[in-house]
Order: sequence, then C-alpha cells, then structure tokens
Amino acid sequence: MVLGVFLIVLLATRYVSLSSMTAGLSFPFFLNIVLKNQNQTLLIFSLFVAALLILTHKKNIVRLLKRQETKVNLFVKKA
Repeated sequence: MVLGVFLIVLLATRYVSLSSMTAGLSFPFFLNIVLKNQNQTLLIFSLFVAALLILTHKKNIVRLLKRQETKVNLFVKKA
C-alpha cells in the first residue's frame, strides 16, 4: 500500500523526494488505521519513523518549497 502511494505521487509529480516523504508519512496511517494495529510499540515506532523522515528530508523540503528540487525523467528514451 505504501509502495502504491510512492508510485502514485511519483507519477503525478516526478519528485522522488516528495514521493518518499509521502509514502513514509502514510506508513503510520496504513499500519494503525487500515491494518488495525493493536501493538503499542509498533504504533510508537511508526510515528517515530515518520517524524525522522521529515527531519532527514529538511533540505529536500526547502528545495521543494523553492521549486528547486530536481524531477526524475520518467519514460524518456536516451539518445
């Protein structure tokens, strides 16, 4: 499911960093809401991973906001 989020965002925006962050932030949602996780440790872990993801992608977030982030070229044939 999280891979699906990654692919949808990547195809829609062509930003790998935005796709990674969105997929990572969706992890706690899918784990705890969709899959109905009952394990408290797993809940805390999933939220910790999501928070850590934001901290480690700070520079990418700044570039995205400034519209300076590099886009990936999908489906482009090399000459």
